[in-house]
Amino acid sequence: MKVNFDKREKNKVYFNVDVDWKEFEPKIDEAYKKIRSKFNIPGFRKGKVPKMIIEQNYGVQVFYDEAINIMLQEIYPKALEELDLKVVDQPDVDVKDFKENENINFTFEVEVVPEFELPNFEEIEVEDVKEEFDKEVVTNEIERLRNENARYTIIEDRKTKKGDIVKLDFKGYVDNEAFQGGEAKDYELEIDSNSFIPGFEDQLVDRAIGEEFDVNVKFPEEYHAEDLKGKDAKFICTINEIKVKELPELDDNFASDVSEFDTLKEFKADLRKKLKAQFNEMIDAQRENKVLDKVIEETKFDVPNRMIEDEVENELRNFQYRLQAQGLNYEDYKKYTGNTDEEIKKTFKEPAEKRVKLGLILEKYAQENKLKATKRDYDKELDKLAEMYKAEDKEEFKKTMSEGSLEFLDRGILNSKAIDDIKKKVKYI
Repeated sequence: MKVNFDKREKNKVYFNVDVDWKEFEPKIDEAYKKIRSKFNIPGFRKGKVPKMIIEQNYGVQVFYDEAINIMLQEIYPKALEELDLKVVDQPDVDVKDFKENENINFTFEVEVVPEFELPNFEEIEVEDVKEEFDKEVVTNEIERLRNENARYTIIEDRKTKKGDIVKLDFKGYVDNEAFQGGEAKDYELEIDSNSFIPGFEDQLVDRAIGEEFDVNVKFPEEYHAEDLKGKDAKFICTINEIKVKELPELDDNFASDVSEFDTLKEFKADLRKKLKAQFNEMIDAQRENKVLDKVIEETKFDVPNRMIEDEVENELRNFQYRLQAQGLNYEDYKKYTGNTDEEIKKTFKEPAEKRVKLGLILEKYAQENKLKATKRDYDKELDKLAEMYKAEDKEEFKKTMSEGSLEFLDRGILNSKAIDDIKKKVKYI
């Protein structure tokens, strides 16, 4: 066979392959053996009709289409290897008319991985993330833990006041008509938490257990229920229970209850260290995202449509899996939201294009800079996976990894190395 490169237009490549009849003729015999069972000719058992008899009845070209398909499976991979093409889709193939003992010409049109130049990373300027660690985060986390470990005492000998947690029955009316969703029994509410309609909680103060009373409010204009927006409402309420929340003292006993430390000082120091580490990880992630967004912006090339479509399909499957994990059915989700498949896919398209483009950039960077994944890199990542899947025997777990999984792991390691390199090269302003 002879491979002839024609042209390249953006991400489309055109080439043709000439095949000598002597190369094609054996494929006709293969085609006969493959499809001979489809022919019924009187006097012959099905699948046993000689090739010559079938050709006499149906014409000498009867096996050409199947022979061409067999030929394609052989010549197409060889042509891609010879032309050093990395394709992203199935080709459009055209075969010119031919006769017996004539050369056969196959023409191909196929979308390929784009050619592009990497930017000069040293010249890329990225606005740095300059957020400072807020010490109040430590105080807030301690208060969260105190609230989490609070004790509750039921009060029976006084009326309600701000800060109390009450259980109450209520029924709401608008224009003297009860409205949907406006009734509850033993509803638990912290007075002054501002979690109810404005003005409601203030009117729960100074109420006795068992007392029935009216609460008069006005629904906000921006209320979620269209039929209640801006409406005056009356709630008939009864307090069933009053209790108070008692926070633990901030002392060594508290520290030993919520941590492995014996003193409050040790606990605070360790908490600050952990929260600072989490903060730094968050800042690093924000900085990395800014760098990668800038690199994508500065690297100019068109992403093949097929690659974007494949990534969108992957994201759609992942989205469906996430819904399933939450106990939701994808078809039900579409009914609830009124969205179609195409509308949902449209929301995935832009981030999918960015992910594909970034993947191509990182792959090219790794190749040009001869980055390699070491045995230590593999072992570290495999250990993480084994721990994630709670594998008791890490070595046995590693043996179960498929070739495709290992290739995916290799790509992930090289991408991480490329990102680390690029982050060191850009200028932060």
